[in-house]
Amino acid sequence: MKGIQMTQTENNQTWFTLTEAKTYTRLSESLLRQAIAKGRLKTTRSSENGGKLLFRREWLDEMLLREVSND
Repeated sequence: MKGIQMTQTENNQTWFTLTEAKTYTRLSESLLRQAIAKGRLKTTRSSENGGKLLFRREWLDEMLLREVSND
């Protein structure tokens, strides 16, 4: 996709930064952060000292599926 910086093709990507997660899910940063705070979205950091937020594709997909099934 043009304008998206990913290290692999979108279909094969395993880990996403917050910016990439926003693009993949089509949700805003604030909604993703709310989901994290409410325990609806798993995340990790790129380093022990508070590096970038990282998301596994599976975690994003699980959150999206839960949100859809709750509607």
